[in-house]
Amino acid sequence: MNTNLDLSKIQAYSTALSSKLCNSFFSGKEIINGEQLLSFTPVAQLNLFIVKTLFERWKDELQKLKSPYFNYEAQEVQEALNGFMNTLSKNIAVSKESFSPLVQKAIADTIILSLSPAEYIQMEFNSSPVSSKTALLDKLKYHKIQETIFKRFQEQLSNLSRGEVSSEDLHTIITALPLSSIEEEAKAKDVLDGIYALLQFDIKEFNPQTLKTSFQQEAVKVNIPFGEENKPITSIPVQKKPMEKTVLQQKMGEQQLTINDSLKSSQESSIADRFSKSKIEDIKSSIPLNLKFLFINILFDGNSVDYNTALNEIEQAESIEKVKQLLDHNYSEKYKWSNHTEEADEFLKIIERKFY
Repeated sequence: MNTNLDLSKIQAYSTALSSKLCNSFFSGKEIINGEQLLSFTPVAQLNLFIVKTLFERWKDELQKLKSPYFNYEAQEVQEALNGFMNTLSKNIAVSKESFSPLVQKAIADTIILSLSPAEYIQMEFNSSPVSSKTALLDKLKYHKIQETIFKRFQEQLSNLSRGEVSSEDLHTIITALPLSSIEEEAKAKDVLDGIYALLQFDIKEFNPQTLKTSFQQEAVKVNIPFGEENKPITSIPVQKKPMEKTVLQQKMGEQQLTINDSLKSSQESSIADRFSKSKIEDIKSSIPLNLKFLFINILFDGNSVDYNTALNEIEQAESIEKVKQLLDHNYSEKYKWSNHTEEADEFLKIIERKFY
């Protein structure tokens, strides 16, 4: 892939910063647990990528749980595995030796995403000739910056009817994505400033040619199988939509999205659907770590105090109707949940189980 970034310099810096952060944290500690992951650095996007990498490695390990002698696709087995995964997610314990590579990758990914979202998306999402649509959509939940770009990316992926996405499909989608808005560029700069505060760097070494990359103008090489170079790539129509509006806002005539509206919206691939529909007694302990991290950082903008306060208030509520009023009044508008409908929907589906 043609790149304006000096990936070797970014990698070298990421290694140095990872070493510094890990040496500091593990001084007198043997492991890092799930709660400590949430605030490992002051940079929310960096912490989010650490969790993302950890859970991707975990999924790779789970894929090894296959056997020619047992049916792992049976419903009972899947339910047992989900329960097992939820229990494990609350018992994370990572040593310095295993944690350092996760931090290193998260730092590099955060820098690349901040400087050139086009190159980040190409490397992160289009590294295989064929990818699972569900897996690609699941990755999108871990991005706190460049939200307009990722929202459009999600829309185009969701429009594909196939369960598997080819490299050619992704290339067509990626090259049609919009540029970062001024607000999103400022947010990305804040992320880089946060990383700079942890360990200083010369940004010109990371990106000597330019600090902007256009999705529309950048020519990206795609891994096309030998002998198929001349086959036409099927074009995927891209609908032009105003950048400042969410899809649901357009459908609703630009009305403010409320908790009631979010509960009614159906998500094609909701994380909450993976869990049991049975009643829960304690909401806080029923939310897996990866979802907890997403809810804090996306729905509560990194404010863990408000997140815990909200859960305590929900536990005291008499009915789901009271919960909806509470969340609408105290949190939905404050944190602009209308821009994060999928995460809000997942959060609310878990809460509903308290009031079955």
